[in-house]
Amino acid sequence: MTNEESLLLRAFEAKAQRMINALAAARNETNDLRSQLAERDQQIDTLRQELDACQTNYTNLRSARLIASTSDIEDTRKRISALVRQVNKCIAILSNGEIATEDKGTT
Repeated sequence: MTNEESLLLRAFEAKAQRMINALAAARNETNDLRSQLAERDQQIDTLRQELDACQTNYTNLRSARLIASTSDIEDTRKRISALVRQVNKCIAILSNGEIATEDKGTT
């Protein structure tokens, strides 16, 4: 092997070694990116589950508020009915009192 061939061989070996090192670095980077991607996928799944839970809670809260407002309306109606009954009783008592007063006045 001549000196020139030896130099060419060393240059080829050096370039081959650089390519092998670059390949190893690329594989490491690929592995790192794959693990980051897996972590992101896991985070996305977790966030989707949290979103689904929040949407379910929101729907439940809306339903509960609707039911609560319906019961509030019923309670309000009951209170108004009770007040109307009390007013009617007062009117009846006053009416009876006026009749009794009129009866006393005519006698």
